[in-house]
Amino acid sequence: MPQPDDLQAALSPAPSGPGDLRSTMRLIDTRVSLSDSAFNEVVEVARRLDNKSRKERILRELDTLRKTEAQRIRVITLAQAGRGDDALNAACDMPNEWERANLVRDVALAGCYDAAVRIADSLKSEQQQALCKLAATLPQAGVEQAVRIFREAVQVACRISYGWNQAVTLGTLATALAGMKNEQVTGALRETVEVARHIQEEENRVRALSRLATALDQVGDRSQATRVFHEALAIVRTLREQELGYAINGLETALAQLGDAQTVGEVVRLMESIQSTSFRVNYMSSLAQALGRAGRFDEALQVADLIQSARIQAGALSKLVAALAQAGHFDQAARLTRRIQEEWGRATALSELAAALAQAQDSRASQTFDEAHKAVRAIQDPRHHQWALRDLASALAKAGHYADAVKAARGISDEDDAGRALYAIVTDLVQAGRFDEAGDVAHSIQDAWERTNALSRLAEGLTHAGDDRAPGVFRHALEAACGGIGGRALADASRDPMSELAVTLGRARSGTLMRHTP
Repeated sequence: MPQPDDLQAALSPAPSGPGDLRSTMRLIDTRVSLSDSAFNEVVEVARRLDNKSRKERILRELDTLRKTEAQRIRVITLAQAGRGDDALNAACDMPNEWERANLVRDVALAGCYDAAVRIADSLKSEQQQALCKLAATLPQAGVEQAVRIFREAVQVACRISYGWNQAVTLGTLATALAGMKNEQVTGALRETVEVARHIQEEENRVRALSRLATALDQVGDRSQATRVFHEALAIVRTLREQELGYAINGLETALAQLGDAQTVGEVVRLMESIQSTSFRVNYMSSLAQALGRAGRFDEALQVADLIQSARIQAGALSKLVAALAQAGHFDQAARLTRRIQEEWGRATALSELAAALAQAQDSRASQTFDEAHKAVRAIQDPRHHQWALRDLASALAKAGHYADAVKAARGISDEDDAGRALYAIVTDLVQAGRFDEAGDVAHSIQDAWERTNALSRLAEGLTHAGDDRAPGVFRHALEAACGGIGGRALADASRDPMSELAVTLGRARSGTLMRHTP
């Protein structure tokens, strides 16, 4: 086990600067079972840092985390004991609204749904985050309780002041509830349509109504879904250019699900009236992708052909190739790759097609991967070459070709991009239970921040598997956070892996309480 003095000797210098605790919360759901001694080890290393400003910043973060996690553990413990009111009071004692919002899911999954709603209601600026976390728990509540909690959550959402947040929250709640097909569910969704009608900004009202239309369609209420969709469409027809594109963007999923070909054509003509080329082509690309996801490939292709930007069109077409391939239309997907003019778009499309073929155990996968490799090598633009390599690495990992995926990722010259690609591969390997390979890849990552993330992710996987190597891997993550394994000097204090690891450990101590929770 590395000792603090050994780690201190390996510390890379880091510039001073303000640390943003929220920016370090990426691993918020890590479930690493480690003792407080490991947390104290991080504190000890932080105290020995030479850079005074960095040391003070990280020690402040650690102190905040220690206090926050003590409060968090208390709330979760009370909720698991069925003491909802006490859990609510303890949560409301937490001054940080972001932290309080993050407790809503844990409190709900402990069975204290009423307390979870009241925690969300106690917030002033983080209601959306809290209610979206609550939405994810509705399927576990049972139909009657889920409908009751949904109605209460909608009332809380009505108090969200920003229209976009309110629309997204209502849509997220409705989508979660729609997974439970039932007359009570249908009734609750119909009631929420009236709530959406009171959203002041028309473009946000369109977004909320559209999400509700798709939810109603999901529960089998097609006639009401169609009426709500056409209500949203009627609003879109009245909008000026400034709001038009944004509103259509909110309408697109419902349009793909519920609109006929004539309606799609009408919306496309509205899009063509948008003067801003950048907005117009991006909205068209998004609509083409929505149509592709709905299986309306011919219409999706017609929309994509109207995109007056080779780069944006290539992105849309590559997404259509992926959608076709996932639907098993391999021959049509292969023909479409040949229509893509941009080299990187064609390479990415071939990578996606090859991955889908491999997942379907189709013998053409190997040849298609060879074509993808060849397309990547032909790209002259260095930036586009990096993008295509990243997508190829991702596709190879999806296909289970991990060694080739690692080779592709290591060909990425930008250290940050390579680190992100390798971290994604580590995640896939951990999920597949291939821990030794995951460890080899994680240790090879040059970027200190991504190496810390990857090793923390591996420790999490080992813990879930009951593997006693988890504490040792954590200590390698500690070395990585300190820049001790081939790390370069950190360029951005807000991406300080030492802070990231501190958060990982802080979350680990309360996260173990919820390991039994789905």
